[in-house]
This record gives sequence, C-alpha cells and structure tokens, in this order.
Amino acid sequence: MPGYTYFFVDSVPKQCICPICKLPMQAPVVLTSCQHVFCDSCLRPRHRRGHSHNRASLDLDSSLMCPLDEQRVDSRNVKSSVELSNQIENCMVRCPQEPQGCRWVDIVRNVPSHLETCRYVAVLCPQDCGDMVCRAFLKEHVDHACSRRRRQCQFCRNSFSAEEYPKHEGTCPDEQVWCENKCGLRIPRRKLARHAEHDCVKREVGCSFCRKRFLFDTLQTHIQQCTLKGVTTPVSGQQSHSSNHQQHQQQQQPQYNTSTSTSNSSSNDAAILSAVGKTSSGTGTSPLAVTPESTLDKPDSGGVNPQFNSQRRQQPEASAEAPPPVPRRAASAECLDGGRVRGAPPIDCPLKWCGCQFKGDRASVDRHQRDPAASAHHVTLLAELARAQRRELDSLKRQLRHLPLVHSGRLVWRVDNYAEKLADSTSNRELEFCSVPFYTGRPGYRLQASAFLNGNGSGAGRYLSLYVKLLPGEFDPILDWPFVRPIRMRLLDQRDGSAGSRRHLEESFTPDPSWRHFKRPGRDASAAFGFGFPKFAAHELLRPEGGSDECCYLRDNVIFLEIEVLPDAAE
Repeated sequence: MPGYTYFFVDSVPKQCICPICKLPMQAPVVLTSCQHVFCDSCLRPRHRRGHSHNRASLDLDSSLMCPLDEQRVDSRNVKSSVELSNQIENCMVRCPQEPQGCRWVDIVRNVPSHLETCRYVAVLCPQDCGDMVCRAFLKEHVDHACSRRRRQCQFCRNSFSAEEYPKHEGTCPDEQVWCENKCGLRIPRRKLARHAEHDCVKREVGCSFCRKRFLFDTLQTHIQQCTLKGVTTPVSGQQSHSSNHQQHQQQQQPQYNTSTSTSNSSSNDAAILSAVGKTSSGTGTSPLAVTPESTLDKPDSGGVNPQFNSQRRQQPEASAEAPPPVPRRAASAECLDGGRVRGAPPIDCPLKWCGCQFKGDRASVDRHQRDPAASAHHVTLLAELARAQRRELDSLKRQLRHLPLVHSGRLVWRVDNYAEKLADSTSNRELEFCSVPFYTGRPGYRLQASAFLNGNGSGAGRYLSLYVKLLPGEFDPILDWPFVRPIRMRLLDQRDGSAGSRRHLEESFTPDPSWRHFKRPGRDASAAFGFGFPKFAAHELLRPEGGSDECCYLRDNVIFLEIEVLPDAAE
C-alpha cells in the first residue's frame, strides 16, 4: 500500500516524502546505487510492470528501473532504510478517526494498536446483521437497534427476534392493560373480555323496570329513583305481585284455620278484611285486585265462611274499576341535565395548566380527579412538562456558557482547583478543559482555548498541553478566510513585584494558510480542530521551587493562562 495518509501534527521532513505517491513513506527502501528512497509498495508494482512483457526475464533478470533517473538497478541493491523508517514512525500523528471525535495523538508506530481499541472506529456487528457500527455505540446497537437481537417480553418472559417482537408487543396475553371501561383496574389482556362482561363495575346493565341501560355502579341509585317502579297493568300487575300476595295469604292462613265456631264467622271475616286492608295499604294497590281467585276459593280453605268467599268473588269487579296508583314524579328535565343545572358553565380540570382538557360539572370533575386512569394521565402530562422545562433550562445554560465576554482578542483564563483537575486528568487521559469562547473584535473571529492538564500526545504524563480552536461565529460570512493572524500563548507568572520582574512562559505561532485548522469552521463547534503545543509547560515548572511552598506559576491552587491574537503583519 502507498505511504501514510495520517494527519501529522508537525510538518514531515522533505526527505521522508515518497517521490511516487507524494505521502510520508511507509516501509521505505533505498536504492544503494543512486540513493533514491521510495515506499516499498510504490516501487514493487513498477518492477512487475517492467517485466510483465517477458516472463523469462522476470526469472532471469532481477534488475529494475529507478523511477527518477531511469537507471537500471539490481534488485539486490534495494535495501530497507531502517533509519528513515524510525524517523517517520516517531512522528506525531492524530487518530484517523479524528473527524468522528477522537482526540488521540501519538507516534505513527502506535496507530495500529490504538485503532484496535479506538471507540470511534466502525466495526462489524458481532451478531452478523451486516451493519458497521462505531465501537462506542456497539453495545447500544446490539441491545436496541440490531435486526438480529433477541428481546424478552417483560410480561410472558418469552424471547422474540427484533422482527417478531413488535407484532407480539401489543398482543401479549399476559400484559397488564387498563380496563377499556375506565374502571381503574389493570387486567391481563387474556382476562379482559371476561372482566368487561361480568366483573367490571363500569359495565352496562339494563334496568328491570324501564329497560334503559346504566353503569353497574349507578344501577342501584337509579332503581331507587326509577319512575316506572311500582307501575302495574291489568295483566302484568297481577303477575308481578301474585307472589307477594301469596306470602301475605300464608301469613293470614292460620287466622282462618283457628276459627272453629260458625257463630263467630262474621266477626272473623271482618277482622281478616281489616288486616288484609292494612297490610296492603303500604303498597299503594288493593290486594283483592291482584289476588288469584284460585287461592281463595279452594274447598279446603280452613273453615272460612262461604258467605265471605262469595263476597270476595264479587270484590275484584269493583277493585278492577279503581284507578291505578300514581307513579312518583320524575325530576324535571328543565331543572337538571346530567346532575348539573342547565346553563351553568363547565368547570376545567385543576390541572388544565399542564395540558388536561377535561371539562364538566363539579361532581364529574371530582370523579375525574379520583379516577386512577385520569391520575396516570396527569402524571404523564406533568412528566412531559418537566422534561420540556429541563430542555429549556439546558438550552439557556448552553447559551449562557457560550456567551462571549471578551471581544478584544485577549483572553486571561483562570483555572481553579488545579491539583484536583490534574488528578482527574491523570485517571482520564482524554479529559479536556475548555475556556469560554472569545472574539477578536466586533466583528471578529470566535476562538476558544483548551488544555490537557496531564498532557496530550507527545506531552502525555509530563507536560501541560495547550491548544486554541477556531469556532463558528456570528460574523464568519463577512470575515477573511483562512485565519492567518499570529497567536501567542502564555502561562502567567504570579510572583510579587513589578511586571518587568515576572517571567511568563510564552509560545507563539502563525497559522499556515494550508492548515485545515484555520479554514472557515462548520456549524458543529464540537468538531473544531485544536492547534497548539502538546509540550507547552513541563509539570516541573508547576511545582514549588527550592524549599519554598509556592510556585511562581501556581499559587493558591490556581494558574492563569493567556491567549492573545496579535495583529497581522499586514495590518
């Protein structure tokens, strides 16, 4: 394969560039006769093409042609350049996955081992679904997105493939679902039909008097107020009340049987008629009008006077002409409408402010608040409102955090709690601390400083690495690109005394127009490239000098970093 395509941190020496592929050489070889150096992979194809026309020459003639001076060179004079190879492999490069977000920086030799563990490298899904997934999101893909993943139903505990699970998800017989009648109970789906038909307190049942349908939990209240309760007809009235009068006759039967003297029959008959009249007066209808004659006219009536029987046979004709009992008056429809005074405005649910749309009279609103299904809906609305407010707060925090406070091109960055942050950086090599953004003017470029307190790349573990990034700004469309103004970085000396006696640690550079770090940035600020010094300040400089307890650059666990954009020489 040709030379390295990595992005090198520093400029690669000219002698390390392959004349054929124009890239830093990979496995360089030198022609000892002319001392020209090439990539081994670039030189071999030319050797094969030079002998492809004659297979015999490929076996007998082992010479090749130098691509530069076209001199024939014996293949035995092609040697590996170990010195040049070591020089190239010790150059600092960035991770090939840097556009995806990797901040790794190290020598070329360590790139293969890094790529085996880099979280931003795309790898094949281990479940053979055919997808290439970034290693950082591989677990999430296997658990939630892979087409061959297995998912277990939390209700029936059966396992399904990713294609089958959506079909089972809404039909699982063991899933606890809310009753469709809104009675407030959660029932396994396989028992839902039986519950709705036999057990639900919100199921519809018919009134045995008016034949209208009501909810089961309101039926008893309706029966007590039903306007058709107690209404009798000439036929149905006798059938509906016959059982009650039979019981009444059985209660009165002993009185008839105890009468043994014919001389007292008339007084007994009067007592019986009086008792029967008093007993039936509470029902609002005459028992003689509905009592079957077959029961009263039996021969074995217990010694009842025949004259009394004849009188009772004549009684139904008179009672049949009596008017039927007057039914109870129903509540006026002009006054009531569903338990609410007609014309009264509906009341909103108290949780209307969070999105509940329920309206009704006061009684229905009270029932709505006590309904478990409505309470669950209220909780869902409150949770959604809390999430929306959290997103709005996060957005305001981001805007406040990125609000630039400097427009002069000079940022003095105070880094507090240096020792604690250095300890965190030691345990996490990729931990990066960023300053607030700042502008070079109004209008001006928008920049940001970033620091790795335990070093990055070649400075890892021994240095403080300091970089500057070019961020997308509001004035970018009217600025000149690429950015070419010099940048100076300082670690400020905090010793007491005049400004002239302080020794600031200083580094500076002028951007090369060909560097992609300083071309116009895209919209995504997180993808901005940093440029600076991996070995900006050694850790020894941030430790107390001599026997003193303080360091001139580190005092009270605080350091100050200064980033200043200098005027361009043309300006």
